[in-house]
Parts: sequence; structure tokens; C-alpha cells
Amino acid sequence: MTCQSRGVWTSLSLRQLLADARFVHTDDMMVSSCCLEARRVQPGDLFVATQPAVGKRRAQLQLAAARGAKGAVVERAETGSTLPQCVVPDAREAYARICHALVGDPAAQLKAIGVTGSCGKTSTAILTASVLSHGGLKCGLLSSIGYTDTELIVPAPRTTPYPGDLARWLERMVATGCSHGVIEVSNSALAEQRVAGFEFDAVGITNVLRDGRQRFSSLAHYRHNKSKILNGLAPEGVAILNADDSVSSEWLSRIDGPALTVGLDVEAELTATVVTRSGSEQIFLLEAGRDTFPVRTRIIGDQHISNCLIAAALGLVQGVGLPDIVRGLEAVERFPGRMERIDCGQPFAVIVDVADTPDALAACLRTVRKVTSGRIRCVWNAGSHPTDGCCAALAATMVRMADTRVVTVSDEQCGACTASARRLATALGGTALAIPNRAEAMARTLELAKPGDTVVVAGRPHPPRVEDTQRDNTTSFDDREFVRHYLYEIGEPISFSG
Repeated sequence: MTCQSRGVWTSLSLRQLLADARFVHTDDMMVSSCCLEARRVQPGDLFVATQPAVGKRRAQLQLAAARGAKGAVVERAETGSTLPQCVVPDAREAYARICHALVGDPAAQLKAIGVTGSCGKTSTAILTASVLSHGGLKCGLLSSIGYTDTELIVPAPRTTPYPGDLARWLERMVATGCSHGVIEVSNSALAEQRVAGFEFDAVGITNVLRDGRQRFSSLAHYRHNKSKILNGLAPEGVAILNADDSVSSEWLSRIDGPALTVGLDVEAELTATVVTRSGSEQIFLLEAGRDTFPVRTRIIGDQHISNCLIAAALGLVQGVGLPDIVRGLEAVERFPGRMERIDCGQPFAVIVDVADTPDALAACLRTVRKVTSGRIRCVWNAGSHPTDGCCAALAATMVRMADTRVVTVSDEQCGACTASARRLATALGGTALAIPNRAEAMARTLELAKPGDTVVVAGRPHPPRVEDTQRDNTTSFDDREFVRHYLYEIGEPISFSG
């Protein structure tokens, strides 16, 4: 993890910046650069120690001192070290604040909008940026699809940048004349305080469902972590909540500042009514107060409409008119790997969706069922993260909502992935076909598809992120490209060297 931050200021007073800090072996520290990894410290850097174990923290401080650190930020003073120390309650939060201060607090010079949720946060972030742009506002975007300051677009190594990178991207947005920046906020980002150090002018929460990974010890822990984004709201900042989601509705009573609700099934400030839906498009009525506008989108499903409502509400609170909001929503015709329809003239439908948790997979299959006259054939990638409870929930979802089920993995050499596939296959109780080779799993499913069927390829990010390519030697394999190749070359031999 590279978390270097080198500022534009000659020096920064930690005593002035961190009012709740106390100092050991010094009265203050004036810093112009900081680092989160001892092995990357350069002479004059401030080292920020986040290692909780005493022995490891001591070793890290010794290494940082040997490499020329001028001081360290710690949560507990290390009495055995002569290195000047700044003791704070939360080292990660302090690190984020330092990173933003070192580049002049760029978030104070634009409107920062955060989007989080269990499902739909990437799509909602992209929709929000489109809505703001169609409203005449120059808007940067940081999401799992990519980072952009409107002049440069780069692949995203992770959903939410680390604090040093986040601060620099916000600085770039300011430099390119952006008035707004939309930030997709992941669970990890909230847990690791990546979005500390600045305040959001608005946040949108798509939903708070189950977590399919091992990071959180309980559902309550997961929900508490999600709620942290509300703590990052500016006093006048606006929260957008999904009234259809029970957890989000509960949080409404906790918000002291302004808030708006959206919903399809319950009363809310912004609502929507589906007019028509097919496998290739849907039309719904967007209702805000006394105004009603039709929205036509090539992306189908209630989840997408809910995402549109969140984006519309975020646009409204930033002063965008409803006609421009509608144009912004309609301008987004696809999301890579998110309910993405692959159409090569075949007599059946193919949908590629990230759907890597039980709730996300259920939402995907529920949408597909509404527009499928034949059978739903699901190919699901068993990554390295599902717990036994997650496997049971996935199995129940697949048995209930898919007619045929194939379990596969992205990397046959990944022991954790293979173990996850075995656990899921066991949970499915013999009702699924296990094909470790992903290309073969998809080809076999596509070969069996009949007119009126829908093939759902799910469970893996598209396109693969940089962090995945570092641990998975097959992540250059793109499900969407393989499906297109198979459909166009159907009848010819297919190589299964994916």
C-alpha cells in the first residue's frame, strides 16, 4: 500500500491541526510530508503508525526512525522510543486530516458528494455525476469504474482512494475547475477512515443490506460502519435516504440536518412509477412534489430506478432542474458489468452483473425474472471472501430464483477461491454444476441456452481492478468479452484457457 503524501506547504503545525493531540519528546511538529508505511519513509517524513500490536508498532517506529522520520503519529505513546510523537485517539483519522491539509484542503473549495450502500453505489455515483454535468456543473468522479477530474480518466485501483490519493484527486478537480466531486465510498473506506479529513456537502445511501464478506463480525457492526458516512456530513449537508430500505429509514431520526427520502414502494419526497419494462429498456415516471417527468432508460430493474431516484435527489439539492436531471439519467446507457446486457443477435438474453453478495444476486435475478419467459441460467463466481453463512444465503437465493446453476472460480490456482466454490457447491446440495474453469463454465451454459432464456453471469468485478490483478493471474480475462466472442463465433471450437 503506497500512502505517501507530500504537500505544497513549507510546513504544517500538528498542534494547530490536531487540537486533541498530546506530544511526547516535543512541543509541536512542523511537517511537510507524511507516510503510512515505515518501509517507505523518506528523511524528514512524518510517520503515521496504525499497527495496534505493541511489538509490531515498536518495530515500525524503530524502522521509521532509522529511515529518517522526523516524528510519528501514534495512538499510544511508545516509551522506549526517543522519536518525537504526536498521540491521537485515531491515527487513521489524523492521517487523513494531515493529507488534506498538506494540499490545502481542496474539499473546502468544491462540493463533495458521497455515495455509499450495499448495492448500487457505483451506478448511483455515475448517475449523479451525469445529472450534475447535464445541469451545467463541472463534476469530477471517483468510483470503482475509474477516477476522473474531467480532463484525465484513469482505472481505479480501488473503489475509494486512500487519503493521500483522495486529497490529491480533489486537488486536481479544483485545478481543472470542477465545482463538484462525486465520491463512491466503500465499506473498507469507512472502516479505514479514508474519507476523514473533510466534510461532505451531501451523501446518498442506496440501501443497507447484508454483508457478504468476512470483514464485519456481525450485521450490527456492518450497519454501524455504514452509518459513519453520516458523521462526515457538513452541518448544512443533506442526506438522501432510501425509504424502501428499513435501515436507512431508521437512520432518518438520527439526522439533525436536512434530509430527503426517495422510494418506490413507500411514501417519500421523490418517488417513481414503472410505466413499461422489457428486456432492453424501461420507462418510469419520476415524481418530485407536483412535478412528474417520464424517464426512459436502457438499464432495467427496480434497483436501477432506486439508484436514479438517489441521483435525482442529489441533483436537486445541488440546484439542478428536473428536465436536466432527466437528461442526465437517460444519458447513462450502460454500466460496465452492472446489469450489462450482451446482445450479439442471439435468441436468448445474456446479463453480466457484479452481484457478489446474496442481496445483490437476489436483486439481479429478481429483475431478470420479470422479463424472462424461459429459464434463468446462472453462472456464479465463487471468490475468496464468502463465509459459510454467505454461502448458505447464496445457495438459497440461487435455488429459489435460478433454474440452472453453475459454480466456478476466477483463478483455479487460488486455494481460497476453490475452497469457496466447494463450500457453495456443498450448500447447494447437488443442485448445481461445479466447473472450476470459468471460460468452460460460461461456454457450457451458453450452449444450453434456449430462445426466451436468460443467462446471468455474476459474482466478479468488471473490469478487474488493479488490486485484483496483483493477486489473480487470470484477471485479464473479461467475462463480457468472452461472451461476445462465444456468441459471435458460436459453432466454432472454443479455447478454455481462461
